[in-house]
Amino acid sequence: MNRFLLFIIVGFFSLDNLAIDFKKLNKSSVSSYQLNSQKGIETPVLNRIFPKKSRVEFSLGGGYSPYSNYMRYSAAFGSLTYHVNNRHSVEGYFSMAFADITDFTVVEIGNKAIINGPNVSFELPKTMMFLSYQYTPYYSKMHITARTVAHFDSYFGIGAGMVAGKQKFAISGTEVDGDSRIGGQIYAVMRFMFQNRWALKFELRDFIHQMENLKDIKVANHLQLSVSLSAFFGGFR
Repeated sequence: MNRFLLFIIVGFFSLDNLAIDFKKLNKSSVSSYQLNSQKGIETPVLNRIFPKKSRVEFSLGGGYSPYSNYMRYSAAFGSLTYHVNNRHSVEGYFSMAFADITDFTVVEIGNKAIINGPNVSFELPKTMMFLSYQYTPYYSKMHITARTVAHFDSYFGIGAGMVAGKQKFAISGTEVDGDSRIGGQIYAVMRFMFQNRWALKFELRDFIHQMENLKDIKVANHLQLSVSLSAFFGGFR
C-alpha cells in the first residue's frame, strides 16, 4: 500500500513538471514566431538588389518640356553610363529634340519683323550630346506589400557638351540649320531597380546653352521632364 501511494505521488509531480515545461516551450515558440514575423524577407531588405560597380547601364527614354512660352518641346534620348562603383559614374548622353515655336512666338516674331525686317527667327534645339559625372548619395528600400520591397536610389549629375540648333522663320515658315554651341546640363534622377538588371528612371534635366532669338544671342536654359527604361550589363548572376 505504501509503495502504491509513493508511486502515485511521484507520477503526479512528474506530470506537473512536464506540463510546466510544455507551457514554457509553447510560449517561447510563440514569442519567436512573433519576433521573426516582423523581419520580412531578410535578403532583399539588407542587401542591394544587384551590384552596380564596374557595370554598364544602357537607357532609352522620352522627355517633354512644359516650361517655355516660346516653344513646344519633346525629345527622344539614349544614354550609356559606366558605374565606377556604387556612388560614382560617368554618363554619355544623346538627345534628338522635336521642337517648334508656339503661337505666342509667331506674334513676337511678327512684331519684330515689322521693325527689323522679315528675317527675324527663333532658335530651337535639334540634337544634344553631353558627357557628365554622376554622384549617387542615397540608396534605399521601401515596403510595397508585406512581402515586397522596392529598391531605389537618387543621384545628381553635371556635364558639358554640344547643342546643335535650327533657326525657325515664322513669317516664311522655313527652317535652316543653326550653329553648334557649347552647353551644359545639371540633373537629378530617381531610379527604381527591379529583378536582376532593370531600372525605371524619372529625371529632371536643365540644359544651359546660348540661343539666338529675335536677332539677339543670349544664354538660355530649358527644363526637361523625362522617363526612361534602363538595363545593366556585365557579370550578373
